[in-house]
Amino acid sequence: MRQALGLDIFSLRSQVVQRWLLDISSLDRGTEPTGLGSYLDETSLFAGKYLDERTFLYASLSLREEDPLVPSGPLLLDSEVGVEFDTPFGTLLWSVTPTSKSLENLYISDQSLSLSWRLPL
Repeated sequence: MRQALGLDIFSLRSQVVQRWLLDISSLDRGTEPTGLGSYLDETSLFAGKYLDERTFLYASLSLREEDPLVPSGPLLLDSEVGVEFDTPFGTLLWSVTPTSKSLENLYISDQSLSLSWRLPL
């Protein structure tokens, strides 16, 4: 998948098989059938690409149930896009985590900027 898309990092995490096995096992008898939302809950996708030696671009998507107490409830999609730069002062990370209400303020409140560095041991 990494080679087909030309990515440096690609990760897909899901508990579909685990939840399916639990659903068909005798441990979960007597409850109502599990919906598709419960199978896809906590599924996440991460993809990243080094643009050059000092710049890393990434995106992540994750699905989660809106209300974990309601089985088979609606799913919410959380996303994040960011870029990481190596600078002489440390690592600069700029990320955007859009929400459904972000369009009103043009995603300004959904952006973050951080600077970090490591101390040599």
